[in-house]
Amino acid sequence: MVISLVMAFTNPTKSCFEKYFAGRFSRESEGLTEAVAANIFVSRSMKNCEYRDYFLMSFASIPADGGSLKFIGIFGTWVAVPF
Repeated sequence: MVISLVMAFTNPTKSCFEKYFAGRFSRESEGLTEAVAANIFVSRSMKNCEYRDYFLMSFASIPADGGSLKFIGIFGTWVAVPF
């Protein structure tokens, strides 16, 4: 029961995912062109993002060319799911 309470209180929100995703794909140090391309990719991805909150954990899926990018949010952390 304690673990369930901790999971519920630390369940990350959609805004947390947006910050995580933007930070993961930003390439500001590689130059202006790459930074602009990364920002366009992030903004387009967030428009097509499918976010699901299940109270104890959250799931996010972003359509991509070769399938989709999937992430799970649990204990206040987002993790990329390989399947």
